[in-house]
Amino acid sequence: RNLAMHMAEEHLSVAKMSQHFLETQRRYNYVTPKSFLELISFFKFLLGSKQTDLQRLVDRLDVGLSTLRKTSQDVTELQKDLKITMEKVGEKKVAT
Repeated sequence: RNLAMHMAEEHLSVAKMSQHFLETQRRYNYVTPKSFLELISFFKFLLGSKQTDLQRLVDRLDVGLSTLRKTSQDVTELQKDLKITMEKVGEKKVAT
């Protein structure tokens, strides 16, 4: 379903519930085009907020993955250095 249809259905369901409210509580609740526009405005605000949060999480994940890659490279280099150092230690053991 597209967003426009969903928003229209929400507006109509509020109008229906307002009618039910009038019948059961004998109180009016008006549903106007302005309230429909406010619903859309709130949805846009909420959507923007969620997109910002999601982008922040994506950026955080990207930084974490970059850190893991860098750490993996560092570990590989350290393993190479350790292997060379262990060979030198082995040679010194044999020499003594």
